[in-house]
Amino acid sequence: MKIHSYANPEDVDKETFFKYGYCVIRNFLNSEEVKKYTALMDKLHAKKNSKEVAGLHNRKEFWDLIAHKKILDTYKRLLGPEIRYLYGGATKKQEIGDVPYEWHRDTPCRIFNFGPDWDRNEDYNVVRMAFYLGSTSVKSGMNIIPFTHKKRYMFSSLLRLIHYKTKYSNNSFVKMIRRNLEKFIGINILTNPGDCVIFPMNVMHTGIPPKGGDARYLMVLAYGTDNIHAQNYVNYSVKHRSSESAPTIEDAGVEDLKQFLKSNNIYYPIPKEKIYIEGIHMPPKY
Repeated sequence: MKIHSYANPEDVDKETFFKYGYCVIRNFLNSEEVKKYTALMDKLHAKKNSKEVAGLHNRKEFWDLIAHKKILDTYKRLLGPEIRYLYGGATKKQEIGDVPYEWHRDTPCRIFNFGPDWDRNEDYNVVRMAFYLGSTSVKSGMNIIPFTHKKRYMFSSLLRLIHYKTKYSNNSFVKMIRRNLEKFIGINILTNPGDCVIFPMNVMHTGIPPKGGDARYLMVLAYGTDNIHAQNYVNYSVKHRSSESAPTIEDAGVEDLKQFLKSNNIYYPIPKEKIYIEGIHMPPKY
């Protein structure tokens, strides 16, 4: 299947994006930006001693990324002028080696057609950007299963279950089967530093573990429009999943963040309480 990639954000076709559930923009970040954010990630992950750090909004050095004009303009072309930052920003740094991975959705409700994320009365406009950094020798990216934000495929669901159950296996034959499954029901999108993959959070996807170079550097951001889906995602991200995603700010007060987001017209109200979400997915560590 053809990979829907573009050289410029202005060329992205909105209808194609929502039909297939993804698009790729090559060289979205320039070489200086790649170098800058890679260095910031090295410092952040050394300090946190973690492969994944949530809550980019809690670190002022990443605020220019959150309000990056090119990013906001791209979202506005896809979702309309009234977009909001949804506190789903994070970084991941993965070293070379066996990294457990499986297809998943990033939504609160991950089982197809179960829970409010699948309410068709409001458009599902919670959309994520994934930025790939690191060196050109890192053979990595994302595998996406098109249409899974719109349709259920029973045979594919069975194969995805096999993929999930075998994610910790070190058997070479099992690994070969997993790689063939990925090619059979998904699309491998290999990326270079600066490339960006955009997708609605209810599409099935998985990262492609690094196979060369030094490490896989990934930054993700989440934006959307003000509706029930944004409300559920923000509550899920801030109140259910991780206290680190909550707007606490290491080097500034929460009010500074609020004013920063408001000044860029992307502020979404921070929830005061955890709300019940039917069909919510919670990883075992939570």
